[in-house]
Amino acid sequence: MEFLGTRIRERRKELGLTIEQLSEKIDIGYNHLSNIERGRKIPSLSTFLELINALDISADIILKDSVEHVKPNVLNEITNKLEDLNPDQLRTVEEVLTVLIKNLKYLENKD
Repeated sequence: MEFLGTRIRERRKELGLTIEQLSEKIDIGYNHLSNIERGRKIPSLSTFLELINALDISADIILKDSVEHVKPNVLNEITNKLEDLNPDQLRTVEEVLTVLIKNLKYLENKD
């Protein structure tokens, strides 16, 4: 996910923030943020939300290209994981995804 890290780093620099300043602002370790920016780590959803809020940028701009680049692989991975679930578990996953997608759309339209 180098695209994601690159966009985060570019935006941080646009705002004149150092890695130290941004990591303190969102309360994560310097090394963790550095690894995210280098594409070595993928941020958790909560860290991602903290990042886009701190960087004052929408999720769609940060995720542009990275989503399209990994979409087929990610969909295959998700499908493989879902195949092992029973019907009740699938319904739970569907409910969680519905809430998550609604929240992502809300965050994207927040601007």
